[in-house]
Amino acid sequence: MRDEDVWADRRLTFTPRGSAEQRSVWVRLGRPYTSPGMGSWKCDVEIQEGSESHTTHACGEDSMQALQLALRSIETSLKPYEDEGTLTWLGASKTGFPASNV
Repeated sequence: MRDEDVWADRRLTFTPRGSAEQRSVWVRLGRPYTSPGMGSWKCDVEIQEGSESHTTHACGEDSMQALQLALRSIETSLKPYEDEGTLTWLGASKTGFPASNV
């Protein structure tokens, strides 16, 4: 995701199970957008750890719905990290993102 398209970001700390090593995991939320000929809105979500990143998006009927769905999708995108260790934000064992309800 290009820097100019990032609306918000958050740095989480990932500690693999059985390790004292801590790694930064960045969550970036993009600006909602439409493409020519597209009837819906999209909002990108990028998860980055080191040089590896994975981008997904949520679609909505308007920019607000796309943004809300993107925020709710973040917890699901972070699940592989939670399965392999612990994610923290500001020292707390929560990421601060809303539950996905999926």
